[in-house]
Amino acid sequence: MLAYFMYKRKRKLELVMKLEQTRNAISRDLHDDIGSSLSSITRFSEALQNTADDQESVKNLSRKIQNISSDMNSKMSDIVWSLNTEDESTEPLLERLQNYCALTLAPIDVDYDIQFSEASTQVKISPHVMKDIYLILKEAINNSLKHSGASLIQVQASVSNQQLCLTVQDNGRGFAQHHLPTLGGKGLESMQQRALKIQGVFSMESEPQKGCRVRFVFRYRIN
Repeated sequence: MLAYFMYKRKRKLELVMKLEQTRNAISRDLHDDIGSSLSSITRFSEALQNTADDQESVKNLSRKIQNISSDMNSKMSDIVWSLNTEDESTEPLLERLQNYCALTLAPIDVDYDIQFSEASTQVKISPHVMKDIYLILKEAINNSLKHSGASLIQVQASVSNQQLCLTVQDNGRGFAQHHLPTLGGKGLESMQQRALKIQGVFSMESEPQKGCRVRFVFRYRIN
């Protein structure tokens, strides 16, 4: 009975810690991403009022507000998805990626191939970790769209030695590896920070005319 009581107490503490981690992660996202977006919308709206007579400026500012609003809507959707994800397997991650690629890549005739091994779909990870992994993969896909000129983007997930390995590979123009520091930008920095936050390992490899591969490895815990 004592052993059972201690086990139940341990599980309860683990659940409380997970809830606290999720709450903190949401608070950071709302403060950093959503707060920043709202501030930008306010700033551009004020500028819009001061340039009402300049039609070109009005169009540019309206376009910026529209883009920021669309981005904020996407971020809110990601937060809500992570909150509604009760299943701790990676199946919801696979479904989310498939939906994102169908909406983002298919309309512009970029082919995509998503392959999760059967073992990778059974890995148990908490919702807040799953959200960070999804955002890393999403950013990698966006980078391929913006910079590579790729016609095919492949996403794969596999498991080895209690590690979940995820890759995003494109067939785009690629770049010399020593140019990577100059190609950084906020997207690459964001992926690296998210990987570090959940104690994963992030890497990027590329060669001219041979595409680019983003690789993320996460060591998961077996319950």
